[in-house]
Amino acid sequence: MNNTETVVDPLGNEVLLPKHFADLSILGNEAPEVYDMPSKVIEAPALMMKFEGGSEENYYYRSIGWENALLIGTKKIGDRWIVHSMQNNPSSEQLCDICRSNNVQLIEYKLS
Repeated sequence: MNNTETVVDPLGNEVLLPKHFADLSILGNEAPEVYDMPSKVIEAPALMMKFEGGSEENYYYRSIGWENALLIGTKKIGDRWIVHSMQNNPSSEQLCDICRSNNVQLIEYKLS
């Protein structure tokens, strides 16, 4: 797929990141080094939320600089994980709602 980038998450899942999710114009005029952040959020999230059981979804959360954070949602379709949502600066209520869902495992990523 030409319009996707493949990124590997901390659990070894290959995640397809469609190019339209890599557009960080939602962050305004940020430094150029943040433009690879959607892939960095997936590769090294500060927090990963893994749904188990019925719904196979993963969410990745990480801050970008001092003023922004990204929440990226993926869904397993067939044998692939595909990004289906990306939200800039999700509210604490949104994060809590995901964490309170049934069958969610929280995974803290530790930098090596």
